[in-house]
Amino acid sequence: MLKKVFLCLLWLFVCSSVAGAETDYLAGGMPKAEVVWQPADYLQAYSLLSKEKLPLPQVASSESGKFFERMVNEENLKQLEDKKAVFAVRMQNYFAIQDQANNLLKLYLSAHNEGRVKAPLELVRLMGFLLHLGTIGINLTNEFLPQIPRDESYEVRLEGIKRMRAGLGKIFAGLEQSLSEKNVYGPEELSLLLQSMKRELPYYLPMFETGFSAVLANKLKVRAQDFSKPEDTQALQFMIQELEKADKAEKEKAKAEAKEKGKA
Repeated sequence: MLKKVFLCLLWLFVCSSVAGAETDYLAGGMPKAEVVWQPADYLQAYSLLSKEKLPLPQVASSESGKFFERMVNEENLKQLEDKKAVFAVRMQNYFAIQDQANNLLKLYLSAHNEGRVKAPLELVRLMGFLLHLGTIGINLTNEFLPQIPRDESYEVRLEGIKRMRAGLGKIFAGLEQSLSEKNVYGPEELSLLLQSMKRELPYYLPMFETGFSAVLANKLKVRAQDFSKPEDTQALQFMIQELEKADKAEKEKAKAEAKEKGKA
């Protein structure tokens, strides 16, 4: 009987400790984990964490894990894809979330590199979140292009869109480099990163600068030697094939354009 009472008291103590820790985050100003975050919530979270008013939330933590999960929850991004909402507001919110998510990634990277926390999984999850956010950005720019008024500022706006798209395309170059950082990421984190890259690659392909598809395909072929899990090799094979198809189409298009130019 005493043993049962002791176990019950122990359970209550554990539960109250977890609840207390969660309350500390809420009392400290952290946005609620149970609701969809708005751009202001990302700004609030970054402000608190960058000033070290609260510890960086981590996946495995019973106290802060739910806050990290909300931080990278793609449900937060559905508002950006709602075509019933005002486009200008969606675009503004996209840039706001992108800025703060980038800031959060830098915060975790700095803490990890300085040895203050070990956060390989958090880094990869944030990278995957930003990669998907980039896909939404690509879709938003594609939606915006037909709406650009053909006035005296048309070329300037178009050039800005091109720079934005080129920047999004360069994200993959950084992620490919991360695949080699085995001193930072373990096999599970690298597998997660590969799956994120595989998922988003088709949206990024049109953003790549001329010749980049071939370069990236060759780099991934070299990286393939470091992976043996079936799901990893499948992800790599898929990406290599897609990149080689894109490179082939790019060369055929250039050849056809040169031929037409020669006729003229």
